[in-house]
Formats: sequence, structure tokens, C-alpha cells
Amino acid sequence: MIERENSDLSIRHQCQLLDLSRSGLYREKKEISHEDKNLLDLLDEIFLEFPYYGSRRLTKELNRRGYKVGRSKVRGLMRKACIEAIYP
Repeated sequence: MIERENSDLSIRHQCQLLDLSRSGLYREKKEISHEDKNLLDLLDEIFLEFPYYGSRRLTKELNRRGYKVGRSKVRGLMRKACIEAIYP
């Protein structure tokens, strides 16, 4: 919707009219790597089997299956996939 080559309206003014943040306009979204996509699929599979696993147990399960990932990586992937452990 933003026309960068528009000489009549600046990008700042176009963003104001559309009620958009300019910082969101300049930031390009990163593509998910193939490795992360595989980990997300595996996390989803494990989560469906054990919905009560949190990031610590999911990390241990992934390590047990041969994937060397840390807890912070698993937490980030859980946020990206909107996965949250079921608590009592």
C-alpha cells in the first residue's frame, strides 16, 4: 500500500495516513530456516503426544532424539508456534 517512489507524498506522510509504523515498513521479515522448520514440525509432533511438556522437557526430548538444541532456542520456537504447556 505504500508507494516508495511517490513524489507527492513522503513515506512518513503515507504511514501517518494509513496509521502504520515506519519501523515496521523498513524491517524485512526473516525467513524460517529449513532446520528451524524441521524442529517446529518435530516440536509440534512431541507436543501433541505430551501437551504438558514445557521448554525444559521438550529440550531434553529433542536432545534424546539427536537434535542438539538449547532451551532458549526451544522457547523461541515455542513462541513462534504459539505452543504453551498445559499446567494444572
